[in-house]
Amino acid sequence: MTTHGAEAVYTCHFGYDLKGDDFKRTCVQGTWNGTKPTCSPIPNVACYVESFQYKGIRNSTINGILCQRWDSQNPHKHFRNNVSTFPEETLQEAENYCRDPDGEGTPWCYTIDPNKRWDICEVEKC
Repeated sequence: MTTHGAEAVYTCHFGYDLKGDDFKRTCVQGTWNGTKPTCSPIPNVACYVESFQYKGIRNSTINGILCQRWDSQNPHKHFRNNVSTFPEETLQEAENYCRDPDGEGTPWCYTIDPNKRWDICEVEKC
């Protein structure tokens, strides 16, 4: 049961924009006024248009393994150190986020698991 005069304030998770006329709704005589807003993904933050442009903050693989930092060679040595293939200006800024520096077609990362060199990340295409 909703109380007369109650307010609902809408927000979205990181990487999503709130779409709609009203971000705050009020209950008037048992009915919520206004149109319920929706959350839409921000391209290349919550989802990707082109995988090499993805700049979201997902940092684990589709199997739940944390990603290795791009500026680290431990536990896996790699040659993905050309910053021009990343959306960031430095490898330090790329942290351990899922990226696609070699144009594989989906964001991926090296993992911190010594037995699993790399894996794809669960990032949706927009």
